[in-house]
Amino acid sequence: MPRWRAAAADVLGRHEEKARFLVVGSWNVAFSLAVLWLLERAPSLTIRGSALQKEAIFFLDRLIAVTHNFFTLEGVDPAGVFETGGAERPE
Repeated sequence: MPRWRAAAADVLGRHEEKARFLVVGSWNVAFSLAVLWLLERAPSLTIRGSALQKEAIFFLDRLIAVTHNFFTLEGVDPAGVFETGGAERPE
């Protein structure tokens, strides 16, 4: 195995979780932009220029994208994306 490959495997091994979040985060941004682009060009939404229409398109995009992001991030970190390392509170 070449030295660069061993070094890359070592770095990836130490930062695997960060790399997974970077890949999934990049995918989520691309997905959100693609959904927004498709919604703006949907045949049923051909009336251009209305501020209310643009708000509705953006709201629908956010609804779809945030739902998608939630499920893809759950796949990366099933224990919980926003967990803290702090002590648990006694019940």
